[in-house]
Amino acid sequence: MLGTCFMRRIVVAVVLLLSAWGVVWIAGRREPKASEPRAEGQTLPGYSKPEPAPSALASPDDGSLDSAPADRMVEAPTTTSRTLAVTTGRIHGHARDQDGRPLAKYSVWLLERKEPIDRYRVLGREDERHVLERATTDSDGAYEFGNVASGEWWVGIPVLEFAWERDPKSSLLPVASSVQIRPGNLEPEIDVVAYRGLTVQGSVSTPDGTPVYGAYVLATATAREDSRELGSVQVDKEGRFVLGPVPSGRFFVRAGFMNKFLPSKPTMVMAGAGDVHLVLGSGGHLLVTAVDAQSNPVFVESLMTVLHEDDGLSHAYVPRNSVSGSQSIDVEGLGPGAYDLVARGLNGAIGITRGLRVGTDTQPQAVTIRMEAGATLTVTCNRRHVFFDVEVYSEGTLVNFTSINVGKPRSFFVPPGPIRVRAEPVDNQAPPEPEVDYWKRKGVRTFDVEAVLGETRTVELGEN
Repeated sequence: MLGTCFMRRIVVAVVLLLSAWGVVWIAGRREPKASEPRAEGQTLPGYSKPEPAPSALASPDDGSLDSAPADRMVEAPTTTSRTLAVTTGRIHGHARDQDGRPLAKYSVWLLERKEPIDRYRVLGREDERHVLERATTDSDGAYEFGNVASGEWWVGIPVLEFAWERDPKSSLLPVASSVQIRPGNLEPEIDVVAYRGLTVQGSVSTPDGTPVYGAYVLATATAREDSRELGSVQVDKEGRFVLGPVPSGRFFVRAGFMNKFLPSKPTMVMAGAGDVHLVLGSGGHLLVTAVDAQSNPVFVESLMTVLHEDDGLSHAYVPRNSVSGSQSIDVEGLGPGAYDLVARGLNGAIGITRGLRVGTDTQPQAVTIRMEAGATLTVTCNRRHVFFDVEVYSEGTLVNFTSINVGKPRSFFVPPGPIRVRAEPVDNQAPPEPEVDYWKRKGVRTFDVEAVLGETRTVELGEN
């Protein structure tokens, strides 16, 4: 009897002990309340921090994947119905002319858009190395690009050969379209438009009304001189032109002539205009004579006319005259401003006149350039795949410019004294090379040398 009671007491004690231990274990498993203080990094026994909900990993409200850190992009769990950002999509659509007719069997390019949107963006050979994907339209003009990464893209038919002057009324002018892949817009449909049969016609004359043969007419998206070119054409013997194809809508045209006259003012026109009249402007007129140290007239092989910029460097080359064996040179059609004239003569002779003020007076202004013996400067490049645009300055005046790559050194005569060489790496249309990217990241480089008569100074552009 006593043994039985003792065993019952032991069983009750064990049950109570197990119950108490269970209460402590459950308390340790619960998530701490926000009101309960806890040292930073401290956790209760058995507690593990829960993973954030999928909605916390979605892209920002603006839909831009670029603003979301890459380490926050995760795969969507199979146990939830919430949709996460998808990083690839599909671009599809049709290629048509402005009347809606399909363009069958045309090549369509896909390029990343890095510049601002331009409704007159035309894809050409200079864009070919940057093409990500190519497609060909079917009989209905349909095209498709699959697995396109999120981002901003150009889609368009390339213009590999301009046929404007041969047949402006039937040639095509395709204009690229901008498209974006982003969450909520993963399969955009975009049509590529090519304009056909739209032209602008008119005439070009001098200020006194004389038709100009040999002038050119240029169409641009805006009135700015650096605006994107939409097309150009040469004026015929009667001073008439037919420019096309052009895109629908409005744009600007201007006429130019390499000598004697200034370009006409930009004129806004609408596609289809047939009575556009462009008038060239009157420019400054110089009568240039070169002399030696004894003031005797000497022959000039070439004359470079350079507009003097406000920053003190004359680096805007104005192509006006290239002569052979002349002692007196007419330079006409100069706009108002200050100019530097660089004359080159026989046996390396060179002469410079700086800061010459030119107005719009059509009466010739006499200018004398004194020639002197030039020193020799050689510029070389020992880097493969890298091209440099090179400008050579003497006391702030541009005296020569050229392009240089490996194995093709250039030598010129320069005035004795301090010389600065400015070299900028450029895109040479070759397949991308690591070395090209390296030099392009280095940007414009300058080299200062002292030119000495009877000696040759060498500048190596590929030096680190």
